Amino acid sequence: GGGVVAGEAGGGNKVLDDPDFSFIKALQTAQQNFVVTDPSLPDNPIVYATQGFLSLTGYTLDQVLGRNCRFLQGPDTDPRAVEKIRKAIEEGSDMSVCLLNYRVDGTTFWNQFFIAALRDAGGGITNYVGVQCKVSDKYAANVCRRQEEADRRAARGDKGEDNDDGDGGGDYDDDGDD
Repeated sequence: GGGVVAGEAGGGNKVLDDPDFSFIKALQTAQQNFVVTDPSLPDNPIVYATQGFLSLTGYTLDQVLGRNCRFLQGPDTDPRAVEKIRKAIEEGSDMSVCLLNYRVDGTTFWNQFFIAALRDAGGGITNYVGVQCKVSDKYAANVCRRQEEADRRAARGDKGEDNDDGDGGGDYDDDGDD
């Protein structure tokens, strides 16, 4: 009882299963910036957002609930990064990518974004969790360069041997100085 409950179009509510609910609680405890979306609703809208997400982006809860996360994109957001996110959602796979996002006031921040599918007991996707981590310009430059190299290798059909998952390995800018 008492957890993240997402409204459902057909009436009734679905409560996230225990393992996934524990994941949400862990993120809350870690004070992560994240949103939960509901892919059963049109355009996979945000149904939950943490205060950290609101503080990071400058939006209010009323401004984000019911909207797709793409409002964080802007003119300089790399469309290839956006396509990777779209593809991961389409495939129901977890992934991480670094991209430039925009706050409500138009200022930008580099976001090491992680998305994970939350599943019910039958393996069906009930929600997605999107975790935002503001990173330094230097970190983003390194990660973006590696992402571009991996994209070029993939385009050539070269698997490469570095097995880099693109997470950058560290340098998160969570010192709160914005």
